[in-house]
Order: sequence, then C-alpha cells, then structure tokens
Amino acid sequence: MCKTLRIKILCLFLVVSLLSLGAAVALRFMFIADFEQYREGELLDRVQWLTASIEATYEHAGEWHKKAVAHDVIRALMLGLDITVRNSDNRIVMTSTRAMEQLSSATQEKVRGALASQRLGSPGKTMGFPLFVQGTEIGSVDVTFMQREKDLAFIKRADALLAFSLAFTGVVVILASFGLARGITAPVNRLAEAARSIEKGETGRKVPVSGSDEIAVLSNTFNRMSDALRRQESLRKKLISDVAHELRTPVAAVRAELEAMIDGVIPAEKETLESLLEETGRLTSLIEGIEDMAHAEADALSLKPESLDLRSFLHDVAERFGPLFTKADVRLSVECPPETSITADPEKLNLSLIHISEPTRPY
Repeated sequence: MCKTLRIKILCLFLVVSLLSLGAAVALRFMFIADFEQYREGELLDRVQWLTASIEATYEHAGEWHKKAVAHDVIRALMLGLDITVRNSDNRIVMTSTRAMEQLSSATQEKVRGALASQRLGSPGKTMGFPLFVQGTEIGSVDVTFMQREKDLAFIKRADALLAFSLAFTGVVVILASFGLARGITAPVNRLAEAARSIEKGETGRKVPVSGSDEIAVLSNTFNRMSDALRRQESLRKKLISDVAHELRTPVAAVRAELEAMIDGVIPAEKETLESLLEETGRLTSLIEGIEDMAHAEADALSLKPESLDLRSFLHDVAERFGPLFTKADVRLSVECPPETSITADPEKLNLSLIHISEPTRPY
C-alpha cells in the first residue's frame, strides 16, 4: 500500500509538472507571438514613414527621380527593409542592389558596415504597399522584412531559458516528490508495522510522533488506542483469573460438605442436601453474574436494586460459608451495626462478596 501511495504521490507531482510544462510552453508561444506582433508593428511604422518619404520625393521631382529614390531605398535598407520601388506600370524603378551601385565606394563601405553592425539575417516575408500622390496612384513598393540577428538571438535565449527552467523544475519536482512521498509513507509504514504487531498480540506497541500534521494526529490516536488495548488485555487476563478464583470458592464449599458427609462428620440428611442444593444454586447465580459482567461490557447490564438489611445479608453469607471456614480452621465473625440498610442488587452483591468471604488459609 505504501509503495502504491508513493507512486501515486510521484504521479501527482509528474502531472503537476506536465501541467506546468504545458502552461510554460503556451506562455512561450504567447510571449513570442506578442514580441513578433510588436516587432512587426514597429516595422510597419517604418514602412509608413518610408512610403511617405518616397511619395514626397516623387511629388517634389514630379517624376521618378532615380537618384533621389535611391537615397530612400538606402535609408530603408539601413532600417532593415529590402525594398523594390515600381512605377504605375509595374516596372521596377529602384532596388536595393541598384541603389548600392549608385553610391561611391567609400559610401558603400560605410553602408555595409552599418548593415553588418545590425547583423541582419535571412529575409522574412514580403509585403506590397501602394504609393499615392494627391489621390493618384503613382506606383508601389515591395518590402521584404529582414530579420535581425539580435531579435533571433533574443528568441533563442528565451527558448533556452525556458528549457533550462523546465528541466530544473522537473528535477526539483521529482526529487521533492520522492522526499515528500518518503516523509509521508515512513510514518504510515511504522503505523502498519505496529498494527501488525498488535494483531499478533503485542499490545501496547507505540509509534514515534513528530510534528502536528494529520499523520501526527493519527499516530497519537493509534498510541492511545494501543494503550487502551493494553489495559483491556490486562483487565481481561485479570478477569479470567478472578473468574477462576471465584468459581473455585463455591465448588470448594460443596466439596467440603460432601467430603464431610462421606467422612461422617456431617450427617447426610435432608437439611444438608438442601444446603448443597442451595450452594449449587448460588454457583448458578455466580455463573449468571459472570454473564452479566459480559453483558456489562456490551452496555447490556440489567440491575435490580432493592433495600437490604446489611447485617442479615452478611450473617447469611457467613452461615453459607461457615463449614468451609471451619474446615480451614479459620474463625469467621460478622461485625455490623444493627438496622443498617443498603440499596443494591442482592445477586450482584452476593457475587462481589464471595471473594471477601473466602478464607485466607488453604483448604
């Protein structure tokens, strides 16, 4: 059971880890999507500024002035945009390559250095944007978004950090699950072992208690139960001993009278036999009293109290056991104030006084 519990705890932690992994991956895609959306919005802002610049250049020249457009193309390239400008007939006016060719060698080196510092990567998606001057379409511009190495590096670092975090969290969760499972199952194992010991009859077995959690409460309850079982077992053994002792007394009394009749000490008369019959009746009452004690443990004891004259009751007990005491050479006397009354069940009280009435010397 404990191994099963340990596996269940481990599976629970693994499920939590998988849920966390799913949430982290979903968060990663949402984060990267937001980043791409932000970056795309920024590039679209640059495209809007670029198209406005090209439209202003055309409006100022009144026609497509390739040298002026080349300057706009170079500025776009510096912004990470590879563009191709077309006229209204869809013919190419200027490209990034042609614009670079129109520059001097020194200027080309400076532009390439600036582009290298931006660490532009492979081209991304291409989009077309129309160009207008005073409501008339003058052409279009095809914009290819160049991916920046630093943006790609940022995404790679984010993925690496996510992978490291997930791996680290997974290891911590597994180790923590093993430790927690062992911490939970260890006291459960001790409880199971102690319960098996009690099952074998080793009452009074206790388990160590530490902390104040539910396991500690269960351990305290188990220890109290073990103490109660130990006390009950002790009482049971004492009860068996007392029952054997109490049954021996009336049997010994009957035997003493029978031996006395056999030896001729007591005549076998009707009165003597009636006395023996009375003793057997009291023996039956004793056995019924033992049954009542068993019923008392089951909360089924039925008492029949009545008013008794204590002096007469004690004299009757002394008279019944007189021959037994005489044979044991013990003098039995009753000292009780007259007119002393008590309220009790005569049968139950008789059962409890048998032990008091037994002679202390051996028969």
